[in-house]
Amino acid sequence: MSQLVARILLALFVVPLGLVAYFVAMTAFMMNSGSPDQVLGVVSTGLTTWGFVAVYWMLLWWRQIRWSSSRKGATLLVIPAAVAVGAVIGGIIGIGTREKILGYGFASFVTPLAWLMGTILAWRETKSERAARLSHTSNDAITCPVCGYNLTGLSEPRCPECGTKYTLTELYSRQPSRATAAQDKEMAG
Repeated sequence: MSQLVARILLALFVVPLGLVAYFVAMTAFMMNSGSPDQVLGVVSTGLTTWGFVAVYWMLLWWRQIRWSSSRKGATLLVIPAAVAVGAVIGGIIGIGTREKILGYGFASFVTPLAWLMGTILAWRETKSERAARLSHTSNDAITCPVCGYNLTGLSEPRCPECGTKYTLTELYSRQPSRATAAQDKEMAG
């Protein structure tokens, strides 16, 4: 199993493990709390869960992300955005059910999920990063011009990653190394 596949499989466990962390933290709070302040319990367990999810996610992807200053800034901006999304959804649930505690509970679940989705968007590979990554691949490698998936060794000119179909001529001519070589020939000629 490749490291990327293992990392993706581990990423699938972030939500179920976050739920386990939530229930463990809630149980610990209820057992150790002298006063059963439900709001404090839900908020503290929500923060504990978010902390667990954030540490797990960052450790999982830290080395895979190219940490530019704009990407760091976007990652930090995701935090208040996730809190706002959680607060809005929690407020709507709390008002709709007239149970504020239910609203706080939903907010404590939604906020870490919103943070995960926001980091996925903030950490996506840019076009220039993709071009740099593809330039480091072997000149013999055939990659999908749309998503960059390595198509070498496949029996049909269709990308299994994004589903785009090509003729062999289209696929060959749209390879980054061949397109650059063709441009260089045109400029020299």
